[in-house]
Amino acid sequence: RSSLTYLTGYENIFKMRYQNNIRIFVLAAVVAALSGLLISFRRLDVISPLVLSMDISNGNMNAPPSTNLHRDDNEETHKDKPGIIKSAFNGIESYDFSGIARWSATSQVRIDKNQEFVWKPIEKYKGFDVLDREVCILKHLSNFSWVPKLLWYNSSGIVTNYVGKPLSALTIPLDYKEQMDKIIVDMKSVGINHGDIFKICHHTKCNWASILKSEESYDIMVLDGSLSLIDFGWATKDGSLSCEKNIRSQKPADFKPKPDSSIFPRLDDTFRRHLMVEQHFLVDWTLHYTEYQIREKIQKFWPNLSIRKMVQHPMYTDKKDKVEVLSKFYRQKVDDFRGETSFNMYFIYDHNPKYDFRPTSKGQRMVNTAMLDLKRALRTDMGGGFKIHATDNIQETKENMEALGMPEEYNLRQFDTLGRVFDVLNFSGIEYVVLRNFEKMPDEIKVDPSHLDVDLLVSDYYEAKRLLDGLNPYNMWSTSYENGFYRIVNRVTIDGKLVDFDFRYMEDNYYDRQWQLDILKRRIKLRGMFVPSKEDHLHSLIYHAIIQKQTISETYVKQFKELSNYTETQARDKKFLRERLDTFMDGHGYKMVKPNDKTVGYFLLPHS
Repeated sequence: RSSLTYLTGYENIFKMRYQNNIRIFVLAAVVAALSGLLISFRRLDVISPLVLSMDISNGNMNAPPSTNLHRDDNEETHKDKPGIIKSAFNGIESYDFSGIARWSATSQVRIDKNQEFVWKPIEKYKGFDVLDREVCILKHLSNFSWVPKLLWYNSSGIVTNYVGKPLSALTIPLDYKEQMDKIIVDMKSVGINHGDIFKICHHTKCNWASILKSEESYDIMVLDGSLSLIDFGWATKDGSLSCEKNIRSQKPADFKPKPDSSIFPRLDDTFRRHLMVEQHFLVDWTLHYTEYQIREKIQKFWPNLSIRKMVQHPMYTDKKDKVEVLSKFYRQKVDDFRGETSFNMYFIYDHNPKYDFRPTSKGQRMVNTAMLDLKRALRTDMGGGFKIHATDNIQETKENMEALGMPEEYNLRQFDTLGRVFDVLNFSGIEYVVLRNFEKMPDEIKVDPSHLDVDLLVSDYYEAKRLLDGLNPYNMWSTSYENGFYRIVNRVTIDGKLVDFDFRYMEDNYYDRQWQLDILKRRIKLRGMFVPSKEDHLHSLIYHAIIQKQTISETYVKQFKELSNYTETQARDKKFLRERLDTFMDGHGYKMVKPNDKTVGYFLLPHS
């Protein structure tokens, strides 16, 4: 009995301690939940919309529960306000608005799961009639295609059609200026000024990735390259916040509306950063790293890189299919561990790409240094080997995605006109000239059947390739500059067609390097594009016609006569032309050089 009593007492003590522990655990859970809720409310107030949308896209935040649209009978209703007429929109309760589109000053904006409709519940500044004002402004703008369509509203908020993702350095279209100018002209025609198109977040997390300019937030959305302007809660009609007589003309003391035309310098800065972005690709063939580990390493050591998304590719079940795909992927036969298991694919942006010559498994190559260093660091940390793949340049990125059957993952820059190509080059600040055959440009590309490409001299090959999103023809890869050789043909998409561009650069010996530098220094602007000075144009054309070609084309004969009043005989006489070329080159200290590009001729005539 004494033993039983002892055990029973021990059991009671154990139960008491267990119950106390349970109480402690429950209390801790409650405190943690309340703390999390408080933090959530604080984040709701101050965090950047762009940062939040990025977090959500990366799966780092749980989506809020579905919102049911209904009238709050305790609130003042719109039916007593003569300026508000309820729109017909049936069946709204059946939509699931669980996805967060963005945070604005007045609301937490949500989208339905099919990305068709947007629900904007007004949660702040209700006393300033922001809901009534937005409904009123949307009605005044309803005839314009760039404005969201007002589909439904009640006393809590409004429903519009989905008009895309927030404008950023990753989404801004090439023709943003024309589109935005039309939007502002349309608004002025009906007396509307938005007043708050651009915002700055002052929260500390907004500086989390300064290269992304996360502190920026526009009330501009982008869908299939088309801009829409949203959030008209603080817009004015004919200079007044009182869009209608029943809407108060009041605003918070710290709100200072701005003229809408002031947005263009901001947009220019965003577009400039857009042109800096390069798309890259990284593969973890054996799932060695978690997504978190790779994100953490990138954030710590390569702040210019960011991961757009990670996707896990299933293992290949058919060996023949695996070998075929991966051999195309690497441009050589591959039949090893790669593809025998699932593998993680990382879609990466480089927001400030730098290129330099580095030793690689393929030999000395000009590569994106951040991507190469990231790949080497990951390989080293896992003990070496080739279980991590990363792209050296955008050419490899495009080809990798094509090989894996997902070319749509590469966001290809496509131009509507040749003039737009020159606009981008001019805006970027890269030094370039169109070397020749520009007489009909930018309206026409082809001068004659024998001159079908655009010959550029550029200060930086990879910058030009990035800006124009050039693609090497597949059959030229083995001799391409990207592969360590000499071909510099890049196909650029213009009006849905591929146009060949030759990117001549400083170290390619196409001309004497000092002459190339001087051509860029003395360049002039003609019809929105840069071309050589008249003197450089004439003599570079003579050099091309008699040193790099065996025969003088009729096109060049005609141009020699026009540029320097040569006679027909003089324009066809190689000896005469060589004398003129020697006088020019000797006077500037330039020399004849054999080009690196083996497809370019080098036919020296005796010095005059």
